[in-house]
Amino acid sequence: MIKEFQTGGQQFIQLENTDYEVLISGYGAQVLALQPKNDSADWLWLSDQSPLEVGKAVRGGIPICWPNFGNDPDGKLPKHGFARLQNWRLKGEQEKERDQSVAVSFILRDNAFSRQYWPYAFELEMAIRLTRQGLECELTTTNRDVVPFYYSEAFHPYFHVSHIKNIQVYGLDGCTYLVDGSGESGIWHDDTSCDAIHDNTFFNVESSLRLEDKEWGRSLSLEKCGASDWIIWNPHVQGAKEIKDMADDSYASMVCVEPATSKKVEILPGDSATMRMVLRI
Repeated sequence: MIKEFQTGGQQFIQLENTDYEVLISGYGAQVLALQPKNDSADWLWLSDQSPLEVGKAVRGGIPICWPNFGNDPDGKLPKHGFARLQNWRLKGEQEKERDQSVAVSFILRDNAFSRQYWPYAFELEMAIRLTRQGLECELTTTNRDVVPFYYSEAFHPYFHVSHIKNIQVYGLDGCTYLVDGSGESGIWHDDTSCDAIHDNTFFNVESSLRLEDKEWGRSLSLEKCGASDWIIWNPHVQGAKEIKDMADDSYASMVCVEPATSKKVEILPGDSATMRMVLRI
């Protein structure tokens, strides 16, 4: 089932099958909730202090970071880009009874808002598909300009957990990571505790990951395609205190595990490239 509705002047889409419900905002083409029907807690975390206001990022769910991931070195673009700060146009809907999949897609093209930050012509398409196994997200970038441009990107999912001390991330055992902002590096192990400050980037790692929550008895697999890196992020105590739209203690109930291409890549005029993430519960 696909249901469209508006609240506070904003467009929302609800996807539903026999196993899950998904809530999507047309603002940022952002998934806000992924609720299994046999589970009381949402799989995605959403800050209750984050306003749903045009011009402000929504903290939680699955934001889209584009055309830059993180801070822009030149200082011209908003942090994590402008794609999450605009209303996207609903392009289409699709339901298939056989496999109970439901899907919607959104379009964003260059406009007056984007051109105040970035001079290029582009088209983004965000496809979101709910199946009996979980959620699939695809972001396709098309260069509509006459010159090449460079961009970086990420899906930035916030996962709801019982407590970060109860979770493990598997699939990165022995991988080297870089700690953002410090220049330090380390080696991840399957028994590495997530109950610490993390902003770790694992470059050029193709493996799928598994997020396990021992307290809630949950297991979630994450697969990616078209993105070079994995990132694990949690602001922990001090970081949460410095984030205005996040309660001081809410760091304990979330973790971000993100597929990303964190270093800019070139795309030629007329070319397209797709980043895909699959969440299987």
